[in-house]
Amino acid sequence: MEVLSENSRERDRGRKFVLYAEHGVREYWIVDPLRNAVEFYENLDGEWAEIKPDEQGRLHSKMLPGFWLKPEWLTSHPLPPVLKTLQEILGSEQPLF
Repeated sequence: MEVLSENSRERDRGRKFVLYAEHGVREYWIVDPLRNAVEFYENLDGEWAEIKPDEQGRLHSKMLPGFWLKPEWLTSHPLPPVLKTLQEILGSEQPLF
C-alpha cells in the first residue's frame, strides 16, 4: 500500500508502479489523501488490472481472502474507529475484547 504525498505522487504512480508489476508484486493499493481516492490493483502477468468495488462499495483483496474495506475508511477525517471497522469486516456484532 502506498499513501501518496505531493513528493511521492509521481514516483508511486510512475516508477514504482512499473517496477512492482515487473517484479511480481501481486497487489498494489494506492491511497491518495489529496484527491480522497483509493485504488486497488492486481497483477495479471506483469500488468496491473484495477480491482473495482463490489455492489456495496467494498474493495476485496485478492491476496488476503475474506479481507475487504470501504475506500472511504482510508480517506475520512477523522478515521473510523478501528474496532468498529474490524467488527464490520468480520461480520460480528460481538465485542472483540
